[in-house]
Amino acid sequence: AATGNCYTLAASGITLDCNGYWIRGNGVGSLVNNSANIGNVTIKNCQFANATFGVDLFNVSNLVVWNNNWSMTSLRLEQNSSIMQNTTISFNTNLSNATFNQTINMTFENNTLSNLFVNQSGPATILALSNRYVNNTITNGKTVINDMAFGFERNLVINQTGFDFTGFGGLFLNNTWKNTSLSARTTNSARDTRILGNKFDTNGTTNAVCLDFNSGSSSNLTIANNTILECGILISGAGGNSTLRDNNITTTISAPSRSSVILISSTSDILLQNTTITSNTGNEYDIWLSLTRNITIANSTIRTTVETQLTGVIVDVSNSTL
Repeated sequence: AATGNCYTLAASGITLDCNGYWIRGNGVGSLVNNSANIGNVTIKNCQFANATFGVDLFNVSNLVVWNNNWSMTSLRLEQNSSIMQNTTISFNTNLSNATFNQTINMTFENNTLSNLFVNQSGPATILALSNRYVNNTITNGKTVINDMAFGFERNLVINQTGFDFTGFGGLFLNNTWKNTSLSARTTNSARDTRILGNKFDTNGTTNAVCLDFNSGSSSNLTIANNTILECGILISGAGGNSTLRDNNITTTISAPSRSSVILISSTSDILLQNTTITSNTGNEYDIWLSLTRNITIANSTIRTTVETQLTGVIVDVSNSTL
């Protein structure tokens, strides 16, 4: 057991291999930290417990954190004077929080955790860059990704209170989202984002909008080949020069906070193509265009088993082509 800090790394080329043993704290401090800019560090096979941070490092390059278990403790990596790059975080379990600030070329894969924060508190002018998040399971809590040219692929995201992101050139590919809304609602840009081949399912209980672009600087979006169950898409004051194509959306349970399956508002130059909507609620519009310009809806299908005045397409003060 440790009181406060346990291991302080002061040189490069260190490997800490716990071989499955526990490092336990007294509820405060960091079990592993560093006192200088270092590189080529590996931390593996450890059981961290009962500390503010199991691992708390700054300005470390070529870092590997592999196959550790975390109990009532968290992981924090940040830079304050030099670049923190080429980090690999993999096969860690039970992380309660993972916080990364200004990481570059990080690989974050095959981990299980409850909260993920990337550059949440970093300077607005310095984003994380070219990080990849692959095959992780993120449950409960909240995720904030403030990253540029990142890849978020084959992850399972469950019961998050929010998943917010910003940054240029993000890719969300083949992820599964359950009871979680993917949102770009910050004042920073989320331009050139691609959301491809994802599955969203809210079971009709929470998060009536599962794709939420409500930021004036979110443009050049590509939302394609997604399967969306019991939730809708909102593009409001954002999304100019964007394409929504080959998406399949099904709603069978009405949601009072969702006025339509697809709501496009206060934006322009959007192509909605090859989209299939199956709506069986009768309590919401299928597609609602409001205060828009140059919206094209082509080769799309709307199916409903409930004939009401709300089904179909409503065009409200818009210049569009159907």
